[in-house]
Amino acid sequence: TDNGTGDYSVNFTTAMSDANYSAIGSGGDGGNGVRSIGATTYTTSLFRFPVRNPDNGLADPVFTNVTIFS
Repeated sequence: TDNGTGDYSVNFTTAMSDANYSAIGSGGDGGNGVRSIGATTYTTSLFRFPVRNPDNGLADPVFTNVTIFS
């Protein structure tokens, strides 16, 4: 889900058994603009994360990759 500029959520079709999972991610713009992904919310039904540009401002990347480990 796109919640606004640089603010995204991954919604789980099947809820996790608990919120003790790990999520990692990366993003970019196809050039030098590597984006950093953090986490703001871990729940059993979603993982919400901001995407930041090299200047630490929120930004919409061209691509984003997120991996969830439970």
